[in-house]
Amino acid sequence: MKKSLIVLMSLALTACQVTEEQTIQYISTTNTMEQCLYPEQYANGTLYKNLSRNERTLLGKLKDKELRRIIGNDSYKTLKGNAPVSRDMRNSFHKNMQRLKHNKTQNWGDEWCTNFRDSYFTKLKEMDEQQAQAERIRQEQAIQEERERQARNAYYATPEGQAALAQEKLQREQMALQQQQLQQQQYQQNLQRQRLQQEQYQYQQQQMYQQQQMQMQMQQQQQLIRQQQEQLRQQEKQLKELKRLQNRR
Repeated sequence: MKKSLIVLMSLALTACQVTEEQTIQYISTTNTMEQCLYPEQYANGTLYKNLSRNERTLLGKLKDKELRRIIGNDSYKTLKGNAPVSRDMRNSFHKNMQRLKHNKTQNWGDEWCTNFRDSYFTKLKEMDEQQAQAERIRQEQAIQEERERQARNAYYATPEGQAALAQEKLQREQMALQQQQLQQQQYQQNLQRQRLQQEQYQYQQQQMYQQQQMQMQMQQQQQLIRQQQEQLRQQEKQLKELKRLQNRR
């Protein structure tokens, strides 16, 4: 049984590893992609020094897609997970990546490279345009906020603005006072509720005590009655005995 468990654990650990063959295939595949997209930078070893954030993001997604294809969906999910086995798997994979690193590529042909480049740079252009649009919107919002700030400052510098500021201050003070009064009311209500609860508890305790006293008195009376009845029986018994003795004489 113990040996079978060890064998099963070994098989499970082995199943959660990226093989050397898969690692070599992944390295050559990503090399081919990088060489196709950036041939000059790839050749002189400066590829990742000059990539933009969007280029790194898109290239990383494409690499992950190829990794999933090579090692399978289940192994890929394990590799990207948070469990201890996932961390062990990533550590082993990164070590093998460093150990097996090479510059070999695969010959997928000029047509594949052309289509791959067109698709990549089309997606990259879309990402850059979306980023630029988001930046323009951010800048426009910042400009609008600054204009509104300057307009407010200019308005508050006028007599009308000063009056509005005074009114706003008064409103804030009134709201703060109302809030304070509300909190005080709630506090008083809580105190009253607590007093009522305490009084109710004391009343219940008093009722329980009175009931217990009544029960004790009833028990004492019943016991007294039983004692009196017993005394009467004893007296009757004695009288009968006396009569019997007298009759015998």
